[in-house]
Amino acid sequence: MREFNVTFSDTRSDIEQTVNRVLAETFPRDLARDLAHLRENVLNQFREFSDLALGFDPALKETAEQVRGKIDFQLNGLEAKVFAAHKKKSQQTRDKIYRVANSLYPNRTPQERCLNVTGFLARYGIGFVRYLYEHMDAEHTDHQLISLAEFEA
Repeated sequence: MREFNVTFSDTRSDIEQTVNRVLAETFPRDLARDLAHLRENVLNQFREFSDLALGFDPALKETAEQVRGKIDFQLNGLEAKVFAAHKKKSQQTRDKIYRVANSLYPNRTPQERCLNVTGFLARYGIGFVRYLYEHMDAEHTDHQLISLAEFEA
C-alpha cells in the first residue's frame, strides 16, 4: 500500500479506478509531455491551414470543423492506446494492487465478515487476540486497518 500510495478507502471503492490512478502517476512524464506537444502542434498547424482555406472559400467551415474533430478523435485514440500499452506493461503493479484489495476485501466483503479468526489464531497464536484488542479503537465505528507488521507471535 505504501509503495503505490494506496489508502484503505481506495481499496473499498472501485479498484480499477485506483489502478488507473496509480498507473497514471507512473506513466512516463516525457511521453505524456510529448503526446500533449504533438496534439498541440497538429491542431495548431491544422488551424493555420484551416484559416487559409476559409480565406479561400468560407463555405469550407463545416468541413474544416469535421476534420478537426476527426483529428482530435484519432489523437485521443492514440493516447488511449499508449496508456493501454502502459497498463499492459504494468501487469505486476496491477496484480499487487488487486492482491491488496483482495486481501482486505476477500469476496468483495470486509475480512471480518468472511474470514474466520481461527486461521489467524493458528498462524499467529493466542497473542493475536490481545494484539487486536490493544490496537483497535473502540470509539471508531468505521472499518479499521490494523497492520500485523509489528505483531510478534
